[in-house]
Amino acid sequence: KKNIVFIGNPGTGKTHLSIAIGIRALKKGYKVLFTSVSDLLHSLNTA
Repeated sequence: KKNIVFIGNPGTGKTHLSIAIGIRALKKGYKVLFTSVSDLLHSLNTA
């Protein structure tokens, strides 16, 4: 299992890079979760 978290200022390409890596991982058969920090924290708090 591999995890990647991108942190940085707005406009630095985090989303673009995340989507590109996610698409590549999906094509190789991996499961992918793409979410924002606020959505992730909300999910964790309600679990």
